Amino acid sequence: MGYFQDINDTFSTAQAVTVTAMATNCIPTPASATNPVVSPYNGASAPYVSVIVGTAATAVGDATVDIEVVTADTEANLAASTNILAGVKAVPKATLVAGYRVDLRLPEDGFRAVYGVRYTVATGPLTAGTFTSFVAPTITVDRTYVDASAIL
Repeated sequence: MGYFQDINDTFSTAQAVTVTAMATNCIPTPASATNPVVSPYNGASAPYVSVIVGTAATAVGDATVDIEVVTADTEANLAASTNILAGVKAVPKATLVAGYRVDLRLPEDGFRAVYGVRYTVATGPLTAGTFTSFVAPTITVDRTYVDASAIL
């Protein structure tokens, strides 16, 4: 099954983020600098990286956070990598409340030797905020209906 056999591939768990930081862990792939397009999916559909806010983000002034999945040839190069696989830009601190979740669909190619999650704080620093990020083979969308009998 390859690198996504274990659905518990975790980048960070309740990681405190106040300034720009990489997630605690990165995940290796079978790609390399000479062969960067090797897909770690082995024919499976592309999974997601899910990021969930644990403790709401706060800051003295305005602050935003970019959440990006980046890839590089070495773990040491992840923080400065311009190889972005997926991401969201400038999420305002008011949006980053406890339970806020973003699911980033990974592409099927473009991977380097390792990949990880980067939290980029702009107009910060944050005074609080924790994030958990992990590989999810699929995402579940919970829907609440007022009157289930109205659904055909």
